[in-house]
Amino acid sequence: QTAEYLNNLAGLYYAQRRYTEAEPLCVQILQIYFKMQREENALVGLAAQNLGMVYHCQGKWALAAMCYARALPIRIASCGEGHPDVRALKENDKTARRMLDESRAS
Repeated sequence: QTAEYLNNLAGLYYAQRRYTEAEPLCVQILQIYFKMQREENALVGLAAQNLGMVYHCQGKWALAAMCYARALPIRIASCGEGHPDVRALKENDKTARRMLDESRAS
């Protein structure tokens, strides 16, 4: 229940583009779900994806890519390869990795 409240607040901050405030909440949510569930649980995958999106919006490409890499196999297993959320996650992962490569090259 705590994770649900934190998730709602983090979602509100995210919608308001208050990413620095959403970030610690997303980290805490991921930790809660990780402790409560198995690592490959759907909630862990969703929390990792959400944290990745917060990092993505902040231009923290390495952290975003790391979260996306953690979320992707879990989200594929829980939603299926063709699910719109999985397709969006793959696109976000591709963008984060491209931006990371570009930042390393410059």
